[in-house]
Amino acid sequence: MRSFAFKTLFSLIFSVVFLVPGSVFADTIFVSPITGTYTVGDTFSARIMVSSPGQAINAISGVLSFPIDKLQVVSVSKIGSVLSLWVQEPSFSNSRGTVTFEGVVPNPGFNESNGRVLGVNFRVVGTGSADIRLTSGSLLANDGYGTNILKNLGTASFSLEQKQEILVTPPAISESPEPPATETSEDKAPGTTFEFDMPSWKTLADWIIKFFSIVIPMLALGFFLVHTTKKGVGNIRSLKKNLRKDLHGIDRLIEKSFDLLKEDISDSIHILERARVKRRLTAEEDAVIHRLKQNLVDAEKIIHKEIIRSEKDIGD
Repeated sequence: MRSFAFKTLFSLIFSVVFLVPGSVFADTIFVSPITGTYTVGDTFSARIMVSSPGQAINAISGVLSFPIDKLQVVSVSKIGSVLSLWVQEPSFSNSRGTVTFEGVVPNPGFNESNGRVLGVNFRVVGTGSADIRLTSGSLLANDGYGTNILKNLGTASFSLEQKQEILVTPPAISESPEPPATETSEDKAPGTTFEFDMPSWKTLADWIIKFFSIVIPMLALGFFLVHTTKKGVGNIRSLKKNLRKDLHGIDRLIEKSFDLLKEDISDSIHILERARVKRRLTAEEDAVIHRLKQNLVDAEKIIHKEIIRSEKDIGD
């Protein structure tokens, strides 16, 4: 009887220690951690893990579901994943409450009991119990046939609470009694009086010094500006006078030079006209005489007009 009881106890211990863990963790996609307590507004990270110590796998896929009224996904992370090639980039939908993933492990595959597949960052938006579960998935063996050896899909449950508001009690303010009003001589007076405090002589002297320290430099600046402006106006007038004088000199010089040029051209015209007596001038010679006369008239008008315009620009 004792021997039978001993064998039975040994069988139970062997099953618990060796068989149960193998059936729980072998060929499984699960969530870590499986429990926790958070408050509204908090963010926390849940990891999708894989375990396949008995046989190498080369492909993993799955769908993680969460309650949308209590949790919202902020982001997903592939950092540290056993999957290096993604058939489908990890994606999430807060309206459907799902996170989807699918990837490949290069040869010789994954053959361990604790591998990270994906990190999911949640934000708490509601209160109560929130169950996160893998609703579908697959583990394909690296056996050349793509055999799905998945046995278990994990579940995690979190307790979500409302954030407690910390009430701050203001310090008590003790009211002190107001001192009794005392009757003064002013209260007794029937009329109202005004008192003026005359400033001291030192204060008046300081005010006067400050006043003159501001006014005197301003007056000096004003006199300087007036003198400079007056001097500038005088210089401008003197400059205009000199310009008019120079312009008249230039006018006389131009007229004198133009007269000499006019005499030379007139002599040439007279020579051609005397030749007209001896012989008949050609059409070209007649045209030259006419053009020279017209050019003299036009040049004289232009020179006279320009001199008048220059005198107007300078002013009286």
